[in-house]
Amino acid sequence: MQLQSNLMSLSQFEKKLETTIVSQEQSNDEAKANAKNVTKAALFTLLHAISIAPKDVLSAEKRDQLDGTLTKHAPILKWPLMRSLSNPNHYRAFLGLPKTMEQTRRYLTVVSSAKLEEILIKDLDVSIIDNAQDIRWAEQVLSFMMGDGRRKKDLGGFTLRDKGPVRAALNKIESRRKELEEKSEVGKPITKKNNVQYEMDRDVRIVDAERQATRASGVASLVDDALQKNSKR
Repeated sequence: MQLQSNLMSLSQFEKKLETTIVSQEQSNDEAKANAKNVTKAALFTLLHAISIAPKDVLSAEKRDQLDGTLTKHAPILKWPLMRSLSNPNHYRAFLGLPKTMEQTRRYLTVVSSAKLEEILIKDLDVSIIDNAQDIRWAEQVLSFMMGDGRRKKDLGGFTLRDKGPVRAALNKIESRRKELEEKSEVGKPITKKNNVQYEMDRDVRIVDAERQATRASGVASLVDDALQKNSKR
């Protein structure tokens, strides 16, 4: 029963988004600004619903359908998709929507550095991240947006002119990670680190960096596969 309810909710949010898109397309100049805000809100609601949906609700077929809906309307969703990156609650959704994530990455390559800074630095609210899994999702999506794990020829000619804002966003995520780690240490007995512990910490950082590179490559492969399948249809 709960499974059917979750599926209905996703379908309802998807339908709502398509309805708002039609309304935006038909609105006159005077009503256009409000229509755009309504469309953005509908997209954000859908992305959040996808992000929190249990795995048994989002089958590969359902994700592919949602991915198709968003990419079909990508031109009108250009700015809402990019601005959705200011909310880490949307990141898990992107990982399940490879074609949408790739299209969003491409949009980021053609906007100004000022807009990138606004979306990924000024408006990015990392305070809502409260667990390690959300940190990992954020790192994967942001690394993908920089093109990590992919050869230049695989980026379709769309490369970021300025990776600084994305790196700054990753730094904000890393700072949030440290805050969460410090909070988790509250109440634990304090022990003095010796040289062995220091070396272990260094090794862990190296391993983390390698894992992040592997994850970026894995996400890139997922998107490349999705794009290839799409081109064969």
